Amino acid sequence: MIAAFDKMQANGNDFVLLDLQQSHMSSSMRDRDTIMKISDRIFGIGCDTVLLYEKLQDQQSPSDMVLLKVQFFNADGGATEICGNALRCLGLLMHMHHGISKCVARTKDCEQSHLVEMINSNNITVTEEKSSCSAEDIGFTKPIKDPLRLNVAHDLQLTESISEIFHAMSSCRRAACISVGNPHLVFFLEKLPSLEQAQAIGKQLTTHTLFKNGVNVSFARIIDHTPSASAMDSQTPGAIESITYERGAGLTMACGSGASAIALLAQLCGMMQSSTIFVHQMKGTLRVDVNCDGSYSHTGAAAHVFSGSICL
Repeated sequence: MIAAFDKMQANGNDFVLLDLQQSHMSSSMRDRDTIMKISDRIFGIGCDTVLLYEKLQDQQSPSDMVLLKVQFFNADGGATEICGNALRCLGLLMHMHHGISKCVARTKDCEQSHLVEMINSNNITVTEEKSSCSAEDIGFTKPIKDPLRLNVAHDLQLTESISEIFHAMSSCRRAACISVGNPHLVFFLEKLPSLEQAQAIGKQLTTHTLFKNGVNVSFARIIDHTPSASAMDSQTPGAIESITYERGAGLTMACGSGASAIALLAQLCGMMQSSTIFVHQMKGTLRVDVNCDGSYSHTGAAAHVFSGSICL
């Protein structure tokens, strides 16, 4: 079977997007081996994540907006809940194919909705529902006293090799967890680890037994906070630099949900008061805006790389 696809990227995080209505392969497309073949960078197309989408019929939707059912699969073939960078790519693709500037992506069997709005290819915004720090949403496998203040030694019980890496790194100010549709563990540090250190730590912690469904691991450093966080002006943008190791994909150049998790946790942990935070990742920057009602959005670029077809 021949399937048409679009290869896209957002800040170096790359994706293969497939329209299930065009491919007529909705069931086989979800097969782990098929996803791994598509994702393979030598024998397939190559990507961090595969996004499958299909248009939904909804008589109440505005004429300038399209509703889409969306599913995400990491390069290892496993399904994942959400991918912010991929949603920006989807928004750009809908503009290219249909000339629209808005779409709503429904995930988790259409239980969650994500509004994607495009001004231009450098300014695509994904607005999300409220985040959660509940044990159930994060997927803890044992009681945790405070998800916003993990005890690294007790809660994570690091192996000796990982403990040595942590010891070699600058002091960890805070370790915290949050769900932004998928689970994230964030270490706030005085200095970011090397890529080799991030790789070693991330590889072990993404499959840590503390997390029922695994976890995405980010390392963050606040760049421009003041000595007293309470003295900060909430209207003054903040800035954080970060590295993220994703479940099923490994060390990625950018992570949309990771940027949101980092910004939200920086606020919740009292380290920043800004309602707008710029999160700098390896190959680009995302703007995260936190709203008074608890919703939040991230804004950044996306690009179409090429279109083609693959025999599956």
